[in-house]
Amino acid sequence: MRTLVAGTTRIRNRVQLDPVLNDLPWKPTLVLSAGLIGVARQAECWAAEHRLPFKRFELEKSITNRNQSLPRLYAQILDEAEAVVLLWSGGDEIGLQWLADEASRRGLPLVNSVQRISLRLRGT
Repeated sequence: MRTLVAGTTRIRNRVQLDPVLNDLPWKPTLVLSAGLIGVARQAECWAAEHRLPFKRFELEKSITNRNQSLPRLYAQILDEAEAVVLLWSGGDEIGLQWLADEASRRGLPLVNSVQRISLRLRGT
């Protein structure tokens, strides 16, 4: 399944992401990414390690307000996605609550992993 993987930009390693991706109830065939630091970039590394293709989408450069550009970007990615994985703290992270709600509204399979994000972990 074409799987959008998104989440917090606060983590820089796969310690919390890998168990979520390795235990999905479906097999990803393509990882879709917003290309942001954090979960999205780590998902790209996971895909490469598992010999899966990934597709990176980019923020619109003409929109300087991330509150406006992220929902647009996520909507574009959702148009191609068959499933969604979120890894975040459930807090006020830009666009992620909207993404969870929109994926549910569209009836996409959703793994919404709300975790306490450890900022002390470092590495790749």
